Amino acid sequence: MSYDFFPYPKFRPSQKEIIQLSRRAVRESKHFIFECATGVGKTAAVLAGILPEVKEKGLNVIYCVRAHSQMNVVLNELDKIREEMDVFGIPFISRKRMCINKRIKDPDYTVINETCKILKKRCPYYFKNKNERIDDFIDELIGTTIHFDEIYKIGKSLNICPYELQKRLLPYVDLITCHYLYLFNPVIRRFWLERYFALEDCFLVLDEVHNLPAIAVDINSDYISRITLHNALFELNDFQYMINKQNDQTVITDFQRKNISTGIKSIKMILKHLLSEGKAISERLRVGQDHEIDFLAKNFDIDDSLEEITRKIEIMINFGTLIKNEMVKLGKNARSYIFKIGRFLEKWIETLGKKEYAHIFTKINDDNFHIELLSLDPEIITKEIFETVAGSVCMSGTLRPANWLVDLCGIPAKKESLNYEDRIILREFSSPYKKQHILTILLRGVTTKFQTWSEKQVTKYIEKIVEIVDHTPKNTGVFCASYRVLEDLLKQGLKEKLEKLDSVKVFTENRNMASKESIRMVREFKNYSKIGKGVLLGVMGGRNSEGVDYPGNEMLTAAIIGVPFSERTNKLERQIEYMDKKFGDRKGEVYGYNLPAIRKAIQAAGRPIRSFEEIGVIIFLDWRYGLPKYNRFFPKWMSKNLVVFNTWRSSKHFLEMMDDFFSKNF
Repeated sequence: MSYDFFPYPKFRPSQKEIIQLSRRAVRESKHFIFECATGVGKTAAVLAGILPEVKEKGLNVIYCVRAHSQMNVVLNELDKIREEMDVFGIPFISRKRMCINKRIKDPDYTVINETCKILKKRCPYYFKNKNERIDDFIDELIGTTIHFDEIYKIGKSLNICPYELQKRLLPYVDLITCHYLYLFNPVIRRFWLERYFALEDCFLVLDEVHNLPAIAVDINSDYISRITLHNALFELNDFQYMINKQNDQTVITDFQRKNISTGIKSIKMILKHLLSEGKAISERLRVGQDHEIDFLAKNFDIDDSLEEITRKIEIMINFGTLIKNEMVKLGKNARSYIFKIGRFLEKWIETLGKKEYAHIFTKINDDNFHIELLSLDPEIITKEIFETVAGSVCMSGTLRPANWLVDLCGIPAKKESLNYEDRIILREFSSPYKKQHILTILLRGVTTKFQTWSEKQVTKYIEKIVEIVDHTPKNTGVFCASYRVLEDLLKQGLKEKLEKLDSVKVFTENRNMASKESIRMVREFKNYSKIGKGVLLGVMGGRNSEGVDYPGNEMLTAAIIGVPFSERTNKLERQIEYMDKKFGDRKGEVYGYNLPAIRKAIQAAGRPIRSFEEIGVIIFLDWRYGLPKYNRFFPKWMSKNLVVFNTWRSSKHFLEMMDDFFSKNF
């Protein structure tokens, strides 16, 4: 086995085997699925394994990540490999992030896409007629490694669309790194990938693949709200004038005018009935409650045939399309609430009676509700991809058990003659971390379990959190099971008690914190380790407990407060029920309830440990983490050195253990 294209002089643990199995996955068209701790260098090993093989077979690599920062990691490793191999890779970024036309600004990427398509012929940056101007730049870029900001800067300097520029580069690439949505959302995939590549000629690399089932469910689900319905009624009144523009055939044809004119009354009736039904259900529910519904047929005439219902929905979609075009002519973005509701109702009708979907009403607050179309099966989105592509490498630091991913995503044998074992390689690599660098503790005397949550429990938690911070020489992360738990701790004075400690400053995440505000807060928290002891109060599953690294002194201890189980809503029960019926053996409870919670906890717990040389203390504060049905999902590096304190009184000794740990390592 040759390792000629590995870009570093020394191998870390497991890297050689990752290279070997990645190479085998390409050669034999297999799916290589593995769990491996952060810091091993998975990206470099996988690329060194697959690139020689995909080049030989004439395949393209699609490397999916969750964040733009992770794209840069892929491209940096590719740049090192390029010193030994002729390989060309680019990021593929959304129109939303690439657009330099100041007119197109909207938080909704679908609105931006629609506006861009309508404006394209008149956009001053669209380079359909500027090919000669960029040919020289294309030639210069081919064969290099280009980052997102470089493509953006080149486009801006030449006054050409950066999004279209990256599309022009696609026929020449060996590797594309992109967000999961760009591969797994079928609408987005058709507009870029499938115009340039056949899926069967693509080899996939999926990083942090434990996120894929949730991403797939989200892609295939949809909702409309009370606010959407109200806005659609206003829109109906505002744009009804379009059907009276007798002399402006560019706005609406005579056929469209006649069809929509007769349908206006039906559209208004449907919208008003949906609002009325929603209000009636909302009055019977508490905030946060949900309820499975099937009231849609009531919003159409009782004698309507399915064909007539479909025709009314089609009128809504057509009218919404015309409104989007009119909005652009008025200098606004291509948004139509009527169009959105029409598309939603169209899919609602298509999915009625299908066991893979649930139709849910959720009360968001006293002024809003959601009517939701909930996809119950990730496989609807993922299976076709895995069946079609030339193979894949799927990796994560929290994947145990790997067959969970295989079950939910329908990762199949490609041919009937191949069984499960013939097509799939499963591996769990051993811990690379030094035993003396990590201290993992479980305190069993507390719980955030709803039935026992009380003022007494809150007081006990505050006592231990203050002690943990006091015995940590630099920054501490405190991650709670929910905002409810965090808010109860704050109400009883957690922040004030912490800030009485010497040189301590508290940084608190809240429910409504904007992304920019959160980024700024985390940056200040990290920097505070240089002058004192910062404490980050957040929640598991939040933006600061996953995907953010806290190396060195930026977080020495992670305290895990409770188990972040989701509320047992009707929506969740339907998901569990569906998986139970599909997989049996009570896997619905495991896949739909237990695993997502434990995975959130593991992600938060691993924030201090991001490389081989890091040190950190992880403390689980909830007796339920001692149960085998939960801790069996812990990664080996976390579970093998777990120290359990069974009673609350004896747990005071964990402070001595912390002191000893930091005296040896800090």
